[in-house]
Amino acid sequence: MKTLLPQDEPQRLEALRRKIAELEQSQRMMGEQLRQANKARAQSEERFRDLFDEAPIAYVHEGLDSRFIQANRTAMRILGLRPAEVNGMFGKSLVPDTPDASIPSDAAPTPAGSS
Repeated sequence: MKTLLPQDEPQRLEALRRKIAELEQSQRMMGEQLRQANKARAQSEERFRDLFDEAPIAYVHEGLDSRFIQANRTAMRILGLRPAEVNGMFGKSLVPDTPDASIPSDAAPTPAGSS
């Protein structure tokens, strides 16, 4: 029985098979690159999280609406907050109405030249 395919069809099919194999190999390589990038991202996030959480100075991540997103341990200790109280708290609620209100009188800076 004679095939009804054109003469160049076997070559075209073989070229398509090669192209599919190339694409599958490329997909495997990209999958491996993505896996490696995700691993590096996770390690970077962990390092940042440790740096943020363990910092000896207060760090607060605030949203554009002035609500706290997160605060490090030092900030929570200084502000007297528990972890459950941080998310969603308005940062502005901790700021007094006037700049001088939070400065204790004995902590006021002395003018230059006076001792």
